[in-house]
Amino acid sequence: MYKPATLINFNAPDPIRVRFDKVCQLSGRTRTSVLVELMNTYITTKGAELKDENERYLLIDQAIRQRDEFDHPSLGRSSFDNAPPMFFSNDGGDW
Repeated sequence: MYKPATLINFNAPDPIRVRFDKVCQLSGRTRTSVLVELMNTYITTKGAELKDENERYLLIDQAIRQRDEFDHPSLGRSSFDNAPPMFFSNDGGDW
């Protein structure tokens, strides 16, 4: 079955490319097959790390919100809801 593919060109230091090509040749694989495998491994590994990292951030955010709600139950309300009572004076005196 044909899978659409795109040619990818990039620069690599010559010593790394030469060693890589020799290792590919010794293992009986093409440069392309090894690079595709490395890309798939990176996607799988990094994808799992990112998912775990995202879940940790969500848990931290949830803990912070719960703590804020416990310590400051007025969060989300008007700042005047917890203000001290206002005092009015009608003694007719000048300030």
